[in-house]
Amino acid sequence: MSKTFTLLTRIIRQGKSYIPYYILQGFIGLATTPLDAYGILLSIRLIDKGLLMQDWPVVQKTLLTLFMLFMVRTALTSTTPLFFTRVQLRVNRSFQDTLFAYLLHLPIRFFSKEPTGRLLSRIFSDATLFSNIFTILFNKALQDPLKLIFWIAVLSYFNLQLCALTLVSSVFFFLIIRYTGRKFHFNAQEYQKQNAAAFSFAEQVLANIELIKIKSTEKRTAAAFGKILDQMIQSSLTILKISLITQPVLQAITFCVLGIVFVYGSWLQSQGVLTIGTLVTFLLIAYQFFFKTIHSFGSSYGSLREYLARLEMIYAILDTPPEQTAKQSGSSSPLKIATLAFERICFSYEPGRPVLRDISFQVRSGAMLGLTGQSGSGKTTLLRLLARFYEPDSGEIKLNGRPYRDWDLPALRSALGVAFQENLILADTVLNNIRYGNENLSETRIEAAAQIAGIDDFIRSLPNQYATLIGEGGKSLSGGQRQRLAIARALVSDPEILLLDESTSFIEVEQESRILRKIKEIRKDKITILISHRLSAMQIADRILTLDQGQLMDVDFHALQKTL
Repeated sequence: MSKTFTLLTRIIRQGKSYIPYYILQGFIGLATTPLDAYGILLSIRLIDKGLLMQDWPVVQKTLLTLFMLFMVRTALTSTTPLFFTRVQLRVNRSFQDTLFAYLLHLPIRFFSKEPTGRLLSRIFSDATLFSNIFTILFNKALQDPLKLIFWIAVLSYFNLQLCALTLVSSVFFFLIIRYTGRKFHFNAQEYQKQNAAAFSFAEQVLANIELIKIKSTEKRTAAAFGKILDQMIQSSLTILKISLITQPVLQAITFCVLGIVFVYGSWLQSQGVLTIGTLVTFLLIAYQFFFKTIHSFGSSYGSLREYLARLEMIYAILDTPPEQTAKQSGSSSPLKIATLAFERICFSYEPGRPVLRDISFQVRSGAMLGLTGQSGSGKTTLLRLLARFYEPDSGEIKLNGRPYRDWDLPALRSALGVAFQENLILADTVLNNIRYGNENLSETRIEAAAQIAGIDDFIRSLPNQYATLIGEGGKSLSGGQRQRLAIARALVSDPEILLLDESTSFIEVEQESRILRKIKEIRKDKITILISHRLSAMQIADRILTLDQGQLMDVDFHALQKTL
């Protein structure tokens, strides 16, 4: 089974509920074909029996019929686009929903390798091509073959010999269409890779605009983006050149075939086999309808190959295995976590480059564990393993003595509260930012979490207090305010395990100490893990562990003072 056929099968299976609408659209479009043929016959009748013979009743009747024919055709072609445009938009939306929802279930390792801009390109550019695929498969692919059969029958009615000659000569069309289709497929893939690179580059630049301005690299950045756009233009022009070359070649073949038909038809006319009127009508129908249908088929085939090349990249994402949630026998919800243990954990992001080496420690409920060490020593990696963003290469993490993998993943993560150095701040109200993921919590509980995080007074000074809208990324807030907001969000669900990863680094030391002491006071039956370089934070921890090049050691606070 060919790769293209397999891909088409998957697309059809995924959008099968919309197929009847496209078939209906195809039949409506097909209905105009006999109307066009009938219009030609009426025109011949109008000229031959009406105007030339001056039979005015025939002229009047024929003109009235032509007018009614025109009205019916107009009704078919002008009233259906709105309905079918809605169908196309729903098809695209359905596939975009599917892709976006699937992305949310992919492991973190996938996102670490895929640029955000490339994924945005897949969602907002490539996924909108599904409706085009369905239009070609169940509209054009339905219409064009049936139209060809119809016009072959019409041409055969006029003269079977000329029709046979036309069909034999048409083989060249399909050879060219097949060749150019392959070219479209390859160049469409190249174009889409460059388009994704442009998305990724632009997203990266806009997310780091402050760095661009500080380093005064605006011109260099704009030039780099321009080079990517130039590559896109080149690929786009290559596709256009293929199209521009193909169309004249097809036109040239068309006129050659018509020329051959005309010469042979003229000989038949000289032999009295057909009239000059029949020959002219045959040539007009062959050019205006038969060959234009072949051209339409060729254009559709080229577009189909182009779209499939781009959709292959979407299905490459959909074929990526999602996160594993739990074993069949796994527990669905940890009610109370008494102990957390890392047992001989080893981990590496890339083979041969270990980040954690033989890490073992245990934390009991009510304890605040401090983690410190140089940047890159593996502190944040420990938290990523704890959140099951990654799985250890060897060793085991246990909760209450049970292997980590036995717990249901959503339930496990709901038991975690996390605040990082840089945190997601939504373009929403303060209230919704704090209760994100816990929408059913009361405002009283949210305010209590904000008080512990030392952000309540600031919130109440805002124009609409907790209902105040925050701009995208929280850029209107200071670094410390964003961190305190994130700490409140981490605390509001009263998590069994609280992870604070440099989450107080932008907060003044005195205020940091107050916040951490409050957290320790209210979490006497819960586990808290604190990562920080600050002595003021570490002195609050019950136990301090230091990571050095992926290896762990216990230290007391006085020893830590000598190293920090």
